[in-house]
Amino acid sequence: MMKKAKLVAHHDDPPCTARLTYGRCNRCNLIPDMQSICLYAYCPKCDCSLTKMRCPGCKQTFKSHETLPPTLPPTFTVGEMLNLLTDAAKIFHKETLVLVKRNRHMNDLSEKDFARLKRRKKLTQRLIEALLVQFINEIGARQNVDYGLYAKDLKEN
Repeated sequence: MMKKAKLVAHHDDPPCTARLTYGRCNRCNLIPDMQSICLYAYCPKCDCSLTKMRCPGCKQTFKSHETLPPTLPPTFTVGEMLNLLTDAAKIFHKETLVLVKRNRHMNDLSEKDFARLKRRKKLTQRLIEALLVQFINEIGARQNVDYGLYAKDLKEN
């Protein structure tokens, strides 16, 4: 019986086609949205991309894409997902107010609200960090993981 290839997510925003690690592109440091992700067939043993469903390393041939199951197995463990969220929060917490304002059609904040938040920059930043940490820790808690993320962790590189 022919073995199944492993499906691996890659960034698919030309010219970038780099492999994703925990959902992040190592080449351009972005977390692409679903329409910018492409699945490549990989050899589960050699962890390399297949050429015409054949491994260039061990020379083994795998099932074609058509015979792969239509649904993918879970990609992340709970710990990997929490780490992914933490990595995203480390970047996002610095730009949150700008991003929330840009996407204000998705929230109920007014221009007056943004003006008030900008006047109290330090307090606003601490609140943003507290909400992100609480949200990530809550996701962990719902999966029976005491993640223990602190706001100070978002400032570490």
